[in-house]
Amino acid sequence: MGGSYAGLFAARVLSDHASEVVVVEPDVIGDDGLGRRTPQRHQLHALLSMGHIQLERWFPEITDELVKGGALLGEGHDVQFYLDGRLKAPVAGARMLGATRPFLESRLRSRVADLENVRFVQAQVTDLVLRQGRVVGVTTASEGENGSTDTVDADFVVDAMGRNSPLEGWLVRHGWDGAPVDSMRVDLGYATAFFHRGNELGAQSLPIPAPVPRATTSRR
Repeated sequence: MGGSYAGLFAARVLSDHASEVVVVEPDVIGDDGLGRRTPQRHQLHALLSMGHIQLERWFPEITDELVKGGALLGEGHDVQFYLDGRLKAPVAGARMLGATRPFLESRLRSRVADLENVRFVQAQVTDLVLRQGRVVGVTTASEGENGSTDTVDADFVVDAMGRNSPLEGWLVRHGWDGAPVDSMRVDLGYATAFFHRGNELGAQSLPIPAPVPRATTSRR
């Protein structure tokens, strides 16, 4: 359930163990990797070292393919960390990949689509199908005036629909207790802006700015 980065990764892993893997994704993904539902897809993403290791493990030689297509690979002193506006010392052995999310996902989607036992379905998952207390599939609905409903049978269902996933509500509706939730308010937001880059850091460096939230107190 979900065909973005997590769903594509799950499909790749499961393709080694299942006779068929079905990726159900409601968004319309163009050839450029862009969809309609996630505005921050245009932002530059930096793939941290362990994420990069796992990416290369499951998609061999993907790094060379991404770099040839325009991604920036930073290694050692080429990776520049800015924390709270200050440049930190380079981390020995650091290796990070910088690319936009649509660019990265389009390459992964192409790789996953080439797998013989993986197929994609453009539809919205609307509920779980349960039998004798076990999830045995999902129901789906396609968009548009001629939209149809369908059931996809499955021995194993993966939720990769993101932070707004309705999965817990479905489980409660089917008789499970809701999971206990502890919440903490975090007054932190983010915005996107475009900057003209000079040569201060060198042509091959990969700068990673990271804001540090500060504790504040307010009086009424």
